[in-house]
Amino acid sequence: MTIDDKIKLEHARKFFYARDYRGAISLFDELGCLYEKGFATLLLGDDVEARKIWNSIKNPCPAVFWGLDILDIIKCKYSAHPTYFQVRAFLEVYLHLLILNEHLDWAENIISGYEIFSRVNYEACKFIARVLFYHGYDELTLEFIEKSKRICYPDPEALFIEAQTFLRCNNNTKALESLNEIIEIVPEYMPALNLKKCVESTL
Repeated sequence: MTIDDKIKLEHARKFFYARDYRGAISLFDELGCLYEKGFATLLLGDDVEARKIWNSIKNPCPAVFWGLDILDIIKCKYSAHPTYFQVRAFLEVYLHLLILNEHLDWAENIISGYEIFSRVNYEACKFIARVLFYHGYDELTLEFIEKSKRICYPDPEALFIEAQTFLRCNNNTKALESLNEIIEIVPEYMPALNLKKCVESTL
């Protein structure tokens, strides 16, 4: 990659993170970054063109296969079989950016396919809950934490999201229960220990 290409790539990333997807697409196209071009195209709401771009890639990487699976899932075609690492690497990113860009129907369809993701990665419901928490969907967050606990109970990260959600819902008693549970599982879990001190100071 030439110095000029590196500069273009940096500008493309800046456009992408600023949600100027058209600007990013133009530069990704010049650089031959077709996966990134397809992703930016999807975030603009054009799933048909995104599929064309990703299908044109001759040697697709796991990110491209994930993208193609997601294109089916957002249309409620739940026959895809993503891998453990695809779910770990991409699920939160896609869900977050689809919600951020107000593609809520697509985000909802991804969330509805949680069982597909959970079959290959037990943390999938926790990943979904973390995105939902970030976007302020507290009731749904708690619902997916419950699903996470049924699949893989002793997960301090999931319980910490639960505690944070209870706090935001002004239920300090429930938050403290979740924090105590974390500390029982991992006594030195510092985020829980620190948050517990804060909660106890309010009771």
